[in-house]
Amino acid sequence: VEIQFLPANKFVTAKIGDPLTEVAKTAGIEVQYKCMKGECGTCEINVNGKWIKACQSTVPPLSDGLEFINITVKPKVEAKAKKSATFFSPQSFADGVVNNALGVVGFVATAAKADTAFEERMKREAALAAKVEANKAKKDTTKK
Repeated sequence: VEIQFLPANKFVTAKIGDPLTEVAKTAGIEVQYKCMKGECGTCEINVNGKWIKACQSTVPPLSDGLEFINITVKPKVEAKAKKSATFFSPQSFADGVVNNALGVVGFVATAAKADTAFEERMKREAALAAKVEANKAKKDTTKK
């Protein structure tokens, strides 16, 4: 079966059932892969108008009326390398100071609110302890 790889416009002959990965390699066509299990979809190619995963597919039979199989491969996309950031840049230092200052303000505000609640809780606990002592004293006098 004659196969045409686009956009490179390369022709290669292969047998029906040959793995598409091997056919592409023979033609010098680079198909991107990641998982090689058909899960990630990185290796998708267009075979006669239908997107399939190259790592899991074989050369299909020739459809009626076609002279060859058309395979379009996605172009390889080069990732642009980012310039690495300086670890202790003035901006990162300033951001850290601001972040820490906001944290301290939040901590102080929470502690100030908690102080009044703490005092109220301590008063209630003292009142409860006094009631318990009174009940114990009452029980002790009734037993005698």
